[in-house]
Amino acid sequence: MWPMPALLVTTNLIDLRAKPDHHSERVDQAFFGAVLHPGKRQKGFIHVSKPDGYAGWVDERLVERIGESGPVTTPRFRPYVVIARAGVRILDPARSRTVAPHHLFYGTIVPATRRRGSRRIVVLPGGREVAVRASALIKVERPRSRNSIIRRLIVESRFWLGVPYLWGGISPCGCDCSGFVQTLFGRFGTALPRDTKDQISAGTAVTQDQTAPGDLLFFTRHVGIVVGRNRYIHATRAGGGVRVNSLDRRQPDYREDLATDVVAIRRMI
Repeated sequence: MWPMPALLVTTNLIDLRAKPDHHSERVDQAFFGAVLHPGKRQKGFIHVSKPDGYAGWVDERLVERIGESGPVTTPRFRPYVVIARAGVRILDPARSRTVAPHHLFYGTIVPATRRRGSRRIVVLPGGREVAVRASALIKVERPRSRNSIIRRLIVESRFWLGVPYLWGGISPCGCDCSGFVQTLFGRFGTALPRDTKDQISAGTAVTQDQTAPGDLLFFTRHVGIVVGRNRYIHATRAGGGVRVNSLDRRQPDYREDLATDVVAIRRMI
């Protein structure tokens, strides 16, 4: 548990910068509603750390100080995760117009309550209630069957096809290889480290002949998710974003630079 107070992200996606400057390198991002541990303040920025230990500087205008170390999870407010591939609009419960922060991205976890027709009521920081399309949310519960998790994970990984590569990115607006993996697995209740160098130590090692869909395929400073026999999905700078490639040289989407550079295979679920 973090000491009070903590900070809550109030915009749909916030950048963590290497320095207290909007022109500084983006080192990570955090979704709406994420809880951050605050440090020192400088030039309108606050140095924060995320639950996974990643740290950086955020614009203080985009966070709100709270008195608890986590979001609301009372019996009335249950955590739901956004699963719509294009995200979901945030609406005024009484009207159809959008309200700030206007949009929630895939992977965002929010406290939600009752259903009202085709919408579900979501609670924003400060207790304000808004509405989102109910079909875009699913209760945060880990499925009982590993096979059912993997099947759904593979389906949802393809939601990201074509998403551009973005250093430090974690969302369908742009992501890097480890950010893509962390957000996708986090949606299914599996918390992974932020960086490839740390993800490679998580889970259980498997051999190449044991490789199955859902396993993580590690290369030198890169990671992808196995989606089928000799096939993997990954966010690649060289490929222009999220793509499926093959380890089989007979396939047209074969990447020799990666196929000859597999350093580990790990099972996370």
